[in-house]
Amino acid sequence: MIETNKIYCESCLDTMSRMADNSVDFIFSDPPYNLNKDYGVYKDNLSEKDYLKFINEFISEYKRISNNQFAIFVGADLIKKYWDFMPDAKQIIVRKGAIGTPYQDYFRQYFGLLITKLPNYQIYDLWWNIKMPGEGYFFKEERFPNPGLTSFKLTQRVLNYFTNENDLIYDGFMGVGTTAVACVSLNRGYVGSELNPEYIDIAENRIKREQSILKLPLVA
Repeated sequence: MIETNKIYCESCLDTMSRMADNSVDFIFSDPPYNLNKDYGVYKDNLSEKDYLKFINEFISEYKRISNNQFAIFVGADLIKKYWDFMPDAKQIIVRKGAIGTPYQDYFRQYFGLLITKLPNYQIYDLWWNIKMPGEGYFFKEERFPNPGLTSFKLTQRVLNYFTNENDLIYDGFMGVGTTAVACVSLNRGYVGSELNPEYIDIAENRIKREQSILKLPLVA
């Protein structure tokens, strides 16, 4: 039995194995990119074969528990790999304002947001006005000790466009809780999975702080 508004300290595959079909309204994740980043307890340097196997496993479960209503945020180099496992997805390009990652004769200045659900209303498929953590000084959001930190503003925008109040949202790679905090701020429920207990502690503190902010009385 899965509790709502809780982050489970375990693999997303373990959490989802206990979740019923179509048990969440939407999923949003920014998964590890297999770039050998230090997440504390997760091995971010799988072989190409094992990484593709893992993508296939968790996306298959995403489809099952959400009735194929989910979004995944990935770096430009990974878009094709993920799209192969979700060929019905639409892509939103998210511009990276920094110089970008060198790739052959170009600098990659974008991320891909792959989404299998229609938006609540007509939207642009190029998002150029969200700053990413890698943009240094220009990224004005609060920072946390997670090498894969996701933009809170990006997460809020995804939830605003593709979910509704009181929906239940799942994130299989919750990290320091950005998806959960965005859910609280927008009156959505959440369920998450995260391997690193230190990240969960940070997430729970962020959630409590957001809840306290929402309960503050209005100033006349």
